[in-house]
Amino acid sequence: MIPSEALKDLSRDREVFLEEVRALGEEGTKPPSGGGWSAVQVAQHLMLAEEAFLSALASDAPLARRPIRDRLGALAVWVVFRMGLRVSIPTSRVDPNPPLPFSQVEARWREVGERVGADLRGRLGGDVGRPVVRHPVSGPLDLMELVEFLRSHIRHHRRQLRRLNEGR
Repeated sequence: MIPSEALKDLSRDREVFLEEVRALGEEGTKPPSGGGWSAVQVAQHLMLAEEAFLSALASDAPLARRPIRDRLGALAVWVVFRMGLRVSIPTSRVDPNPPLPFSQVEARWREVGERVGADLRGRLGGDVGRPVVRHPVSGPLDLMELVEFLRSHIRHHRRQLRRLNEGR
């Protein structure tokens, strides 16, 4: 896929997710009866993840790949996303506690998303195969890997939204 198209798809995925949370109304603020995050907290978690990557992009530090460890980590993340497994967050930076009101999450995620998109679009003329951020589990990600990670992360949590809806 052409990188600029992937960035548009990421933006569209973000908006669809926000629409799905908005459609839940007041129900979206309530955690499930068995425990876990509310739909709004899931959106906040996704926003915090993009914010963490944005912060990492700003450092622009050189990233070395560790072939075996990174491949195993990337495979683990792929399995989690593909199978919809529930796992602990890899860093407290993306923990949606305390929960924010949906209006704040929505506004902040859109703003962060615009900044992520602008940063990545600015890198399209350079070496898109050069690692730009490090994920705590899967290691260094290049521009396209980062966009695909963010899109897969949203898809993974859309399944969580569906489970939340079914449990109501």
